[in-house]
Amino acid sequence: MIGRTFPFVVAFAAVLAACGSDGAAPVDTLPNSAASATVPPSTAPPITAVAVTDPPIGDNGLEPSEAQAQLDAAAARWDAQGLTSYTIVTRQLCFCPEQEWSDTVVDGEVTEHVALTDDAFFDPGPATMLSLFTAVQMVIDEGYATLDLEFDPETGALVRYFVDIDRRMADEESGVEVLSLEPTG
Repeated sequence: MIGRTFPFVVAFAAVLAACGSDGAAPVDTLPNSAASATVPPSTAPPITAVAVTDPPIGDNGLEPSEAQAQLDAAAARWDAQGLTSYTIVTRQLCFCPEQEWSDTVVDGEVTEHVALTDDAFFDPGPATMLSLFTAVQMVIDEGYATLDLEFDPETGALVRYFVDIDRRMADEESGVEVLSLEPTG
């Protein structure tokens, strides 16, 4: 194999070595060069620097203090009802195929974690209401561009959260929607 490709490599190297070494015209005299496309200094717009900064936290969504207050109030309502055994069905919100998961929670621990969609390729792991509250708390602590929260006004259960960490990035937005929450035994 090497014997057959060696002549090709030598010929290719010779062509590359010959490029530009034959006394050809300098690049700035070619018709499509950057030199011929420059704007005369008298009409060129001034160059200004633009600082790129992170978007303000909470812009176009909940301010962190408001998000924290909503989370704290919802967690208190959830704790007050003492529900530790339930089945929760969640849907992942992201730029990915729709995925739904069912988790059976007994005494606060997940005993069964099942994908409800056939094409579930990314397992977000078991979900409890406490783990969802923790996920929202992490978002608040780490900062975000926008955060939308919805809690059940009676039970405090999370209904939905959706976060955009950085508006300058595409497709990093994510969240969770609770489709159902059924108390068990």
